Amino acid sequence: MPVYRQTYRAYEEDTRHHFRWSIVTAQDFRVLLKFRFFYLILILAALHLFLRILQVMSYSIAMQDPSGLLAGLVRQMGILTVDDAFYFQFLRLQGLLALLTILFAGSGAICNDVRNNLVELLFAKPLSWKDYVLGKFMTLAGLGFLLFMVPVVLLMLVHGFMIPEWETFRESVSWILPSMAFSLLHIIPISLVTLAASALLPQQSYAGACVVALIVLNRVVHGMVSVLVYTDRAMSGYYAFSVSTSINHLGERLFNQPLEHELGLAHAVVSVLVVSVVAGVVYVWRVRRCEIMQ
Repeated sequence: MPVYRQTYRAYEEDTRHHFRWSIVTAQDFRVLLKFRFFYLILILAALHLFLRILQVMSYSIAMQDPSGLLAGLVRQMGILTVDDAFYFQFLRLQGLLALLTILFAGSGAICNDVRNNLVELLFAKPLSWKDYVLGKFMTLAGLGFLLFMVPVVLLMLVHGFMIPEWETFRESVSWILPSMAFSLLHIIPISLVTLAASALLPQQSYAGACVVALIVLNRVVHGMVSVLVYTDRAMSGYYAFSVSTSINHLGERLFNQPLEHELGLAHAVVSVLVVSVVAGVVYVWRVRRCEIMQ
């Protein structure tokens, strides 16, 4: 039996030319399915979705008689209403669950592979660093869309089934793109930051703690800017230093909600882009170094 010094035997089977990154993604999902905490998050997400479905059904039943007393109360008080604000608030709450899921799945995505020599094994197959980078990101993105867009589509289907009218269909279509954009605003930055932390630090616990510390620091910055704005409203642009505030602000604009903070659109977009690009560059650079070292 031949011995391959300091490496694994080269991959000699038929190579896959398309979607090679899916090998990495499939492996990550197999690992995730072994943890009870992952199922706990899914149960919490399902519970939240169930409560929202009850709200949609209650609203649809009330609006079946638009001239009735119950429909008038719903319109006047704004309770149980299914509109832009409904989906905006739903996605904001789902964002907390998505944050926990991505942090749990992504904090050990790179460092665990390096510690267990899985990176060397994967690169012994016909996988490039590009496939590895994309596969890890698609794992977190897939989890994010599972918690964001799948429930949104289900809510729209329930709403359309309860009120099968053209107006209902038109409203649902108008909510798809804002929902998808707001979901991406949550998924992309936190996924790249988590993967960058996992690529830089040697252990999953260190990477998770680093991301949590950055989130806490982000909230501290928000509080400091709030104090500055209270004394000088011209400094409201400094809210862009808080990425979570920028994401929430962009969501308010997407769903036509009242703006909580006087933050310019360009400032909010640049804030999210800078964090995503910096984290993405660090992530790619570290994985590229792992491939070169093999």
